[in-house]
Amino acid sequence: MDVEILKAELTRIASPSSEILTKVQSKYARLPPGAIEGFVVSELAYILMEVMQHDPGLKGLMIRHGNGASNFGLSASQHLVRCALRGSFDAGLEWFEKIHSLKSANVLEVLPLWGVEIETNIRLFENVDLVTFKSLPDSSQKTTLLAPDFAQQSYRPPYAWTPPSSALVATWAVSPLYYQGDPDTSLLQAGDSNLLRQIRLCLSTVAPSCIVPTISWFQYEDADLNFSLLGAGYSIPFMEIQPTQIRSFGVFSSEEAISLVSKYLLIGGETKSRINRALDRFDRAMRRHQPEDTAVELAIALESLLSDEGGELTWKIGLRSALLLAGSKEEKIAARKIVRGVYRLRGKVVHTGSAQQEIKVQGLGNMSTQELVAKGVVTTASVLKSVIRRGKLPNWFEEEIGH
Repeated sequence: MDVEILKAELTRIASPSSEILTKVQSKYARLPPGAIEGFVVSELAYILMEVMQHDPGLKGLMIRHGNGASNFGLSASQHLVRCALRGSFDAGLEWFEKIHSLKSANVLEVLPLWGVEIETNIRLFENVDLVTFKSLPDSSQKTTLLAPDFAQQSYRPPYAWTPPSSALVATWAVSPLYYQGDPDTSLLQAGDSNLLRQIRLCLSTVAPSCIVPTISWFQYEDADLNFSLLGAGYSIPFMEIQPTQIRSFGVFSSEEAISLVSKYLLIGGETKSRINRALDRFDRAMRRHQPEDTAVELAIALESLLSDEGGELTWKIGLRSALLLAGSKEEKIAARKIVRGVYRLRGKVVHTGSAQQEIKVQGLGNMSTQELVAKGVVTTASVLKSVIRRGKLPNWFEEEIGH
């Protein structure tokens, strides 16, 4: 579209001497000062967009972003009007020429996390990074999480009173950036919508630790392109079990995270499905408030990964867990004892509805449920990591021979 036509229309509707601007401003004069600009920009933008729609290249033009697309004429009109109202006619028009000429762009999918402490950003996979929260590019969503009153918008546990410590960031290439008419539905999603969720679950086994997500969003890598977004949307993850604290049973290793995630993302088929089911249960275990509830989730995680039809579960899962772990024979036996202890605790909860503060573990004597569950978390995480590193589950019929 001819930039001079846009400039003339902006001057007509948004210059200080514009009668249209004066009329629109008076319409919203009684609103709070902070709200007036938004209403004025919105109304004037529709006037400007009508002019844009006379250009065949702009009529119905949609701009793609991470989770859909929006009307470029409307979003561009809003930014142009806002620039004009602030006295930056030329800057707005330069922005329009730059953005309208782009053929492709990179989109960032951002998932901030509590529970992962890193000092420097790390590349986990080809297009996925684990970064410090403070290093994220500016966005209104990031500002929201930094706001002191964010924790008061709804009930939040103490760990959420401070901003997240890190974030998963996936970079997706969007090409073509624009389209007109009805798009192929594949154009409306930049990448795998479950990727970051799955990686978060995988990372929970590294320390192991409770890793809690907060709001996630998409933004363009090019900051100028973000002015073409209509609003600052975000998604809120559904968490059936809200943890009261961030629990960690070790130290997060960046090197192990890189190795584990790269192997995990290469797994497919039924093995991946079973690992994901087990990771989901392990994540629930890390968010449970009571040790006996944690034990139940750990047992389900191990069963979903290692069980098959028939057989006595405590014996089978304990043996298979031990076989998967590295270390000496004594270490394998100790791990098997812990798994048996977790199953004993699980049985008491399932059959009686409660558990004692102390439980007898075969070969280890009496242990507090807290200590048993802590060891159970570490053992279950080690079993999960062993399967991920192997890339497949063993043939148990053959693996169990000789043990």
